[in-house]
Amino acid sequence: EISALTSVTFVISQDSNEPDMSSSLITSNLGSFNLSSLSSGDIVGSGSGVAGGGFFSANYTLYVDFIISANQVTLKALDDSDGSLLGTFELENLSSGGVKILSIAPADDNNITAGNNQTVTLSNLFNNPSTPSTLEFYSSITSELGGLDNQLFSNSILAFDCNGDFGGSAYIDSCGNCVGGNTGNVECIPFSPSTIVTLSDSSCNNLTDLSIIVSQDANEPDMSTSFFSSSSGSFDFSNMTLGQNIGAASLSAAGGDINFVANLFIISFPSSNSAIVSAINQTDGNVMGSFTISNNNPGIAIIANPSYNDGNNITGGNTSTVTFNNIFITPSINESLTFYSLINSEISTQSNETIDFGVLCSCPPSTSTTDVTACDSYDWNGTTYTNSGTYTFVTTNASGCDSTATLNLTINTSSTSTTDVTACDSYDWNG
Repeated sequence: EISALTSVTFVISQDSNEPDMSSSLITSNLGSFNLSSLSSGDIVGSGSGVAGGGFFSANYTLYVDFIISANQVTLKALDDSDGSLLGTFELENLSSGGVKILSIAPADDNNITAGNNQTVTLSNLFNNPSTPSTLEFYSSITSELGGLDNQLFSNSILAFDCNGDFGGSAYIDSCGNCVGGNTGNVECIPFSPSTIVTLSDSSCNNLTDLSIIVSQDANEPDMSTSFFSSSSGSFDFSNMTLGQNIGAASLSAAGGDINFVANLFIISFPSSNSAIVSAINQTDGNVMGSFTISNNNPGIAIIANPSYNDGNNITGGNTSTVTFNNIFITPSINESLTFYSLINSEISTQSNETIDFGVLCSCPPSTSTTDVTACDSYDWNGTTYTNSGTYTFVTTNASGCDSTATLNLTINTSSTSTTDVTACDSYDWNG
């Protein structure tokens, strides 16, 4: 098991007539010895050996001899029957990871064995790796004749998974849930709810139904709170009353296993431009959540606060719809309308969406043309013209739209004449 403090046992044997062993070196790729708490004289293990073809046998205890450093000690093997020294060991934690064990065998005045077997156990001294991995021990044994034997031993270091299965493959996903392995649970997917906004009447400056539909795929994190706003338009608070039913909300969740429809009732007016709305289940009268609606000037704001909890933070797939009946006033002519959604999940992730309606009612421009003939000069829209030509004047009409007036002007120049007349008593001229 990972991170376990465990005993390590080594068994070494030889056949008759093999060269005697002189030293044994054992290393590992991972793990460490728990050496920091040791003191000289501590018992750290035991062993037994049979040699000389069975003629010699002994049981011995391993004692800490010298503490060289925090990561290196020497051990002595003392015969349990008479306390004689049978051999020495050196233990070390390697800076690169893993451990080293060096054993020196006492000489027996010959270089051939009649067959031997020895078992060495280091008791509760080895720390397993902290993560599931393959722990490998490498043995390198040198003979008194210079021969070398190398062997590799592999051990699987396992852990209890989050489902309690030893060596299992279940794991904690990004939503904090135990999935995979034997759980039967599937890993959660990114939080990505989809928002749709609809208007029953998209004409300008009119009362309309406002519907907001939010849906999620299975295995997304559950939604917690939601905030919706718009760039323009407003709620018609002047015609709302306490206790008024202003719409409905519905939810289909858990892959369709949970369904309800609720009526929306106004329960208070915190101000002249805001209201708190309660969602009351049509079936049992329970409160399923609340909404705070307000005018932002410009635009509106809606805060959704569900009061139900399904006991987990993952959805099996859901669709929620809220409709505010005939209380939303669409923007004026030539004004754009955009809705924004900001939805929080139960694991503190967030989704932002923009739903752009554009300009609901574009403003059509108007034009007019006037033909005028005048003598010497003509005044038009605050300007005096003395020359013939075509002139334009841009303004706005009664609907607030662009209006372009065109003047086709002809200017005629006035003329004069002089006549000398001498008459007796009277003279008639021009009537």
